[in-house]
Amino acid sequence: MDHADDPFPMRIQGLPAAPWEGGNTTHQAEANPRIRISTQTGVVANVGPGEPYAANDKFDKVPEMADVRLAAGDGIENHIEEQTGVMHFRRSFLRAVGANAGKARVVYAKGDSMEPIIRDGAALLVVPNEDLTVRDLAAGGVYAINYDGKMIVKTVTRDRLTKQWVARSFNPAYPDIPLENGTPVRVLGQVVWSGARLKDDEAGQWIKN
Repeated sequence: MDHADDPFPMRIQGLPAAPWEGGNTTHQAEANPRIRISTQTGVVANVGPGEPYAANDKFDKVPEMADVRLAAGDGIENHIEEQTGVMHFRRSFLRAVGANAGKARVVYAKGDSMEPIIRDGAALLVVPNEDLTVRDLAAGGVYAINYDGKMIVKTVTRDRLTKQWVARSFNPAYPDIPLENGTPVRVLGQVVWSGARLKDDEAGQWIKN
């Protein structure tokens, strides 16, 4: 019997194994490359068990404290400061902002006094440093501050008239908060990153007519 009559001829070298030889069916062959890509690159795909970004050594986990709010408005008293999850950031970025080696924490903003730079509900990456005093702060930086027992997020600058340090909002509708008037003030750390969802009505405002 020649190969033309043989339903199972000898496989030509170099071709993939047939299903009856332990190879893949057409459907499996089409699916497997996608599964391998999702597994090897860390991308979670709908068709395969992709590895999460945490498995990628280019990323570090930063503790998330979802119940902690920094007031972008009136101060907030935080009674719960427990870790609720993690967020992943590139190691190179964390090093660049001094947030590597497990130093950073993710908390959240509440209020509109720091808009448009920091949105209500925005995630904030804070590098804690309780050794800082008001006089140590770089003018123009954004800091997490415990002001008379309440936590706020503000930029810190010198008032041109009084020459005193003040906590200032980006939103001009909010007045400055004096930091050298005898009120207990403790600098908690610097805010080095903010992330928030874009509003639906912002999508088209950058399109030229």
